[in-house]
Amino acid sequence: MKKIIVLLVILSTLVLLFTGCSNQPEENVTKTLTISTSFAANSIPFFYMLEEKTLGDDIDFQVNIHKTRDEATAKILKSEIDMAMLSAQEAANMYNKELDVKLLNATYGATFFLLSRNDAINDYTDLIGKEIWTSVKGGPVSFTLNQLLLNSTIDPNADVSYKFINLKELTQLVINDLKDIEVFSTREPFVSKILASSPDIKIVYNLDHEWERVFGNRIPLSGVIARNDYLEDNQDMYVLFNSKYDEAIKWINDNPEEAAQLGAKYLEGLNSKILEKSIINMNLEMVEEKNIKNELNAYFSQWLEFNPEMVGKKLPDSDFYSIIGED
Repeated sequence: MKKIIVLLVILSTLVLLFTGCSNQPEENVTKTLTISTSFAANSIPFFYMLEEKTLGDDIDFQVNIHKTRDEATAKILKSEIDMAMLSAQEAANMYNKELDVKLLNATYGATFFLLSRNDAINDYTDLIGKEIWTSVKGGPVSFTLNQLLLNSTIDPNADVSYKFINLKELTQLVINDLKDIEVFSTREPFVSKILASSPDIKIVYNLDHEWERVFGNRIPLSGVIARNDYLEDNQDMYVLFNSKYDEAIKWINDNPEEAAQLGAKYLEGLNSKILEKSIINMNLEMVEEKNIKNELNAYFSQWLEFNPEMVGKKLPDSDFYSIIGED
């Protein structure tokens, strides 16, 4: 009998201990999210999200900076990063190289401009017979200019000639007036740097404004892609990330001076005053989800005619867009 009582006491004690442990609140499990982004002003929203911990205290958010798409691709393949911010055509190229990634969003941005030191150059017809200095042949600046000229009153292949050059080198040549460069096309932050140093230089065309006038929407500058396996393990991250990313974009637009100082902290070598002007010129904005697939496919179709290698030689299929609700 005594043995039975002792066993009952032991069992009761174990039940109480087990029940007590099960009622203890679970410790918060920290999730990780690592994004790789480019060395540019449109990366500043991620720095804001990092500094302000907008994704919440239970998410360990980290931001890396890559120099090339190949570097970002390698990090995706090795699962060293979960997301990457790339130019729109780079995102399509990565997907078409059969990397298991999805597109989360797309953003507009005004970074490409046509400039001149000749007061007589005011519209496309004034470019006839001129040599336009611009970035590497087949790159995004020359692509944007070419597509707009194709839809203008002049022939981009017959009425003008081109001098292709590294944009950093072009910037120095223009600022120091080392060559007879009458008209040129470049991107931010080089635009703001040139305008700050050379008051005789003027903007002939904001190519983003021109793109909207011609094609009906702004230039889809960039997008964030994510590894599909990461999204499958973190199904609530898509909505949270896009919401906080949109808030961060609005913050930099509303606070360009403070945003520029934040950018200068992470983008070593870029002056905050130049970054501030770049932010204002860029007017970063998220593309509405309902418009992403149609606008990007129209954009990629133009790339396929101009330089198909840049988008992986084909349009990305619907699975590329599936995370944003596309069939």
